[in-house]
Amino acid sequence: MGDFDLLAYGSVVEALGAANRHLRRRAYPLSAIPHFGGQATSHSVGGIIPAQVKATTHIGERMDFDRLIIFSDEASANTEDPRVSFWLSNLHQRGVHLVGVGAGSLVLARSGITAAEPLTTHPRSLEALAALGSTEKPQQTRLAVHGSISSSAGGASALDFTLTLIGQDFGGEVSQAVRRMLIAPPPRHAASSAIPETDLANGNGSVRRMLAAMRNNLAEPLSLAAVARAGGVSIRQANRLFAQRTGRSTMETYRRLRLESAVTLLRHSDQSVTQIALLTGFGGSPPLARHFKALFGITPRAFRANPQIELVADGPHSIEQEPPAQSGKGQTEGSLEPARETRIA
Repeated sequence: MGDFDLLAYGSVVEALGAANRHLRRRAYPLSAIPHFGGQATSHSVGGIIPAQVKATTHIGERMDFDRLIIFSDEASANTEDPRVSFWLSNLHQRGVHLVGVGAGSLVLARSGITAAEPLTTHPRSLEALAALGSTEKPQQTRLAVHGSISSSAGGASALDFTLTLIGQDFGGEVSQAVRRMLIAPPPRHAASSAIPETDLANGNGSVRRMLAAMRNNLAEPLSLAAVARAGGVSIRQANRLFAQRTGRSTMETYRRLRLESAVTLLRHSDQSVTQIALLTGFGGSPPLARHFKALFGITPRAFRANPQIELVADGPHSIEQEPPAQSGKGQTEGSLEPARETRIA
């Protein structure tokens, strides 16, 4: 739809095509469905002529496929189109897996399709997605893979998103083989924010100072009051600022940063799990394992044994609060399935 994101589109199509080559069959027969007319046109990149994708079918012509992936620009996503809404609603009722990439998530939301779990989108579209009200609270994560409705922040994250889908469809070995074929780097885990910390601060000096204080105090986490003081704000204001930018409280954001640091150490260092737990402020391997598994569905030791595994967060969790640190500085907190026909809209 519209001048869609060429980077995201290419990432998805190349990964699915690589899966076909690896499996030596059309595991993913692909079709292209432009919003209007006989072709779709991407946005221009660096002044180069935009890419054009020819139609292989059109909206409403066929519904006998398993997954529909929507790419869109913001202007098209924010325009009412009853024809698209009716079509997507029918697909949803038929059990087709609907995927919004970048602004494509807004197309799903505008069509009145309610997601059981929060959707994600490009950071610049988060407010627009929240205003549509089809999801309880948009996620500021790179990936949101849930049941019959999934979403990606778009851009380069679309590659990790597609590799996650391939892993769900055909297993982790196939996903890793595709990654090697594409010479893609190891993924950041899906739980990480779609917004870099520099953008997360967004010109707000208080947030920038609080994030710096968190980063500088991973081994001995600060208390909520100390984090707020670092930003020169009250506890209530600190929580409000982080809720606006991450959808999480201050200490939930802090815990997520510590878990991200643990992932990095597990993947790239030879320190023991216990040492990593101490370095990231969890006090020992049992608390780290509890929080790590609650977020990623896997233990640190299992991840250490296979550091290339896709780490996908299940979304927000209610985690029992850890006791204060002894230092007194603060609190711590397959088999092949039938071929899946995927349509590109």
